[in-house]
Amino acid sequence: MRRLREKLLILFVFLQGPFAQGGELPKITIDNYPDAILRIAEYIERNMSLQDPCAHLLFNPPKGDESLAVIGAQRILASYYQSCKALQMRLDSETKDLEGVRVADTIDKQKNPVSGKIRKLEDKEAFIASHVLLSELSQDENYSAGEHCRDMTVTPPMYGYGSRMTLDPDTQRLNIFQSGGGLVKDSEAVAVDCSSFIAGAMAAAGLRVNKNGAVFEDLLTTSEIQSGLTRQNSCLKPAVFEAEETIQPGDMINVSANHIVMIDSISEDPLGIKKHASENTCDNLMISDFDFTYIHSGAHAGSYGPSRVHISAHDGGTMFNNLRLLAVSQCKRVRKGRIEVISTRQLSPSKLFGIARHQSQDPACLLPERVKIQGEECLGDCLRG
Repeated sequence: MRRLREKLLILFVFLQGPFAQGGELPKITIDNYPDAILRIAEYIERNMSLQDPCAHLLFNPPKGDESLAVIGAQRILASYYQSCKALQMRLDSETKDLEGVRVADTIDKQKNPVSGKIRKLEDKEAFIASHVLLSELSQDENYSAGEHCRDMTVTPPMYGYGSRMTLDPDTQRLNIFQSGGGLVKDSEAVAVDCSSFIAGAMAAAGLRVNKNGAVFEDLLTTSEIQSGLTRQNSCLKPAVFEAEETIQPGDMINVSANHIVMIDSISEDPLGIKKHASENTCDNLMISDFDFTYIHSGAHAGSYGPSRVHISAHDGGTMFNNLRLLAVSQCKRVRKGRIEVISTRQLSPSKLFGIARHQSQDPACLLPERVKIQGEECLGDCLRG
């Protein structure tokens, strides 16, 4: 159905363009039918094969108010790579670890000033060649050719624990092209950690984290997000489930003092609850039954940093083991016919684990205007707003 909508829209564009203006497509007449139809079909297929990296934004936008948060995360992700092809990035179970990155407690006599490991890009060429997106961009002769574009193969994005983006005091734009304390000094890379990425996504979407907070919460942490779920002035509240309606695009899965990710796309049964509730096999529900993608900045597959990941990349870990337990609990409720709305805080197997949902229906949680990102001009009109 989605494919049909895409083709119909393209056909509409062509009708307004080449058809109306005498371009390369023929007008359909009694004399040239059906040859004209075949030529049009070939033209559509040829243009569909270009795989517009922003097609999902045009034809399949995230549903609900949560879509604002998703759009913010997509803006940050695409800006980090200076390409909307970043929105097609998908790390999964087949993704190989990055090469050329060193992670240690101490590197070149430097330690991370905020605790945790410190990172160094030791072999940039190997890093680029092993990267699912940068390897492609490095071979694209049109990449970074725009007037406002940066070449991110020169200073590639990666993960850095404690690396924070900042709000430029002069331009009031999000400065994403810096390394922070998570990388060794004078590193040939830029970096951001998980909670700073989320803080930037909120600001870039025009969303407040707290009703009385700043336009950009630069000190936001995973612990702050978790504790904020119960605060009255917080714009992040526990997500609610209703029967098999569970996680939504824009939901943030968070483990206090550990990690946070934002859901950006889901299947019809993202947590496997429909399947296992119908088969009465809730206890057999596994992470492998999940089907969704998320956007984050993390150490996945050798410190990819800003990236889009399919859940198939995981078979365990604190975050997704907790999500599995939560899904099993909801599955059993559905099996018993309990389909009323319930807060994920009640279902959570740990006080440190939560699923946050932005209250974007509350005017107090919206900024007067979104915060712009340094380098976003390179993206042109690919991203909305």
